[in-house]
Amino acid sequence: MDDREVEATYDLIHQAALSGVDSVFKSEDWRNHPLFRTDLPKDVENDRYLGAFQHVTYDGETPDSIAANFKEIGNNCFRSGKQGWFTAANWWSRALEEKITDNKLKSVLFSNRATVSLGLGQFQRAALDANWAIENDKFNRKAYLRAAHAYQGMSDWDKAISAAKAGLEIVDESDPMRKQLQEVVDNCEKQRGDISNHVAQFFTSITACDSFFKRENFAIGEFHHSWQGNWNLLLQFDEEKNETIWPIAISYEEVLQVDFCDAFHEKTPLIKLLEMIFPGVLPEAQYPNWDTEKRYRVPAIIPYVQTYAVQSRWGSKANEGDKKFVMLSPNATLHDLFTQKDYIIPGYPILMIAVKGSEFFEKLGIKEIILPGGARRKVLKDDIEPPPPLPNPLDVQREIMMKEHSGKSHYNDPENEEGEKGELPKEEPSQPYLPIEKPKA
Repeated sequence: MDDREVEATYDLIHQAALSGVDSVFKSEDWRNHPLFRTDLPKDVENDRYLGAFQHVTYDGETPDSIAANFKEIGNNCFRSGKQGWFTAANWWSRALEEKITDNKLKSVLFSNRATVSLGLGQFQRAALDANWAIENDKFNRKAYLRAAHAYQGMSDWDKAISAAKAGLEIVDESDPMRKQLQEVVDNCEKQRGDISNHVAQFFTSITACDSFFKRENFAIGEFHHSWQGNWNLLLQFDEEKNETIWPIAISYEEVLQVDFCDAFHEKTPLIKLLEMIFPGVLPEAQYPNWDTEKRYRVPAIIPYVQTYAVQSRWGSKANEGDKKFVMLSPNATLHDLFTQKDYIIPGYPILMIAVKGSEFFEKLGIKEIILPGGARRKVLKDDIEPPPPLPNPLDVQREIMMKEHSGKSHYNDPENEEGEKGELPKEEPSQPYLPIEKPKA
């Protein structure tokens, strides 16, 4: 499409805005316009209207220079105050969509976006972007500080200290940022000390059950992460059922989120826990606030654990071996997991969650699955096959409206096609069924 065609198409769009769509576009032609269409054509480049919209060119510009321009626009938006933060982050995100070859520029863009996330209290997003910034430029001082602040906001004291100390190694003695990095180290070490008392009480209860753990062939070690001590921990014992009741963490490694359940029975199938936390089965369960793409639902998730995550200290003394990730059948129990020869409980169980078919899951390299009863086999295709995607809410609403318009609505018919009484879907409660505790400040 040449410049004259582009100009003519824009004139047509302008005329339609002034005179009305039907007076300018012929027949169904207006439905093919980008402002009105609901899908994309197979051949976008040869589409009359989409071609015009995509014909914005940058003469003599490279992906790096385009990204640099977007960065400056974002910087100006950020300087305008908090009301401009979202716009700034969008411009930096747009810059990152370019095929940037300058890693330092890419690092600055990620670091800038982390600043917005920090200001909005979105610590997980900030940590992810700060880590990407560091990966692209090991000498980006601000990225280390932002990573340290992000982990501090997540109460992950070990990672915050590690990021701050890594930053201190590259910062000059006279750099004012050195004081900020050292403050993170000092504050996090103090926080880590403050939680030591109730952590010690928890491990005292573990020591009291040492003979039981040996008899059951359970192996327990110290905490794998410093954030594990952020909750009030209690190991309980059900004498009637002769089983332990554990606190359990649910970790979403891909997005750096953690949930916590304070009591879960050792011999209860894990699916009971998953159904209470994730949507897809029980109406009480809702998507987490951070899951804006609605990816984490019962049919779409995979629970997994890490073998030999820590060294054995209580109970059965497991031998050291290769660390790897192993999938858990949703119908398996903690007891099935604890009896695995290569699994050592890291203080208390950490159940990690991934999404089927995701790039993150593929990188885990999971080859085995633990079945109910404790047996183990190779992962099959059916174990990890993603479920069908959820219907688009707009498509569902459109279908309902069309049925209502034709007088054949599934919901307002006294008898629908299945012969059941039609009724509107029940509104889901605002709180999940399972109370999830947040880390202490």
